[in-house]
Amino acid sequence: MAARRKKAYFKACLKCKLLVPLNVEECPNCGGREFSEEWEGMVTVVDPENSVIAKRLNIAKPGRYAVKLRA
Repeated sequence: MAARRKKAYFKACLKCKLLVPLNVEECPNCGGREFSEEWEGMVTVVDPENSVIAKRLNIAKPGRYAVKLRA
C-alpha cells in the first residue's frame, strides 16, 4: 500500500481553494483565515474570464487552486 504524500509546500484556503505557502495567515484572494493541508489536484488559472474550467469551478481571479479539499 502506497503512503499518501503530503503537499508540503502549499495549503488551501477553505473558502476559495486558493493554494498559498504554508506561512501565509490570510488568503490574499478572499481574506479567509482557515486553511487545509489536505488537498488533491491543482489547477492554475491565468485568464478566468475565458476559461471554461474557471467558470466550472467558480474561480474569478487568476491563481493556483486546489481541486478537492478535506477540512
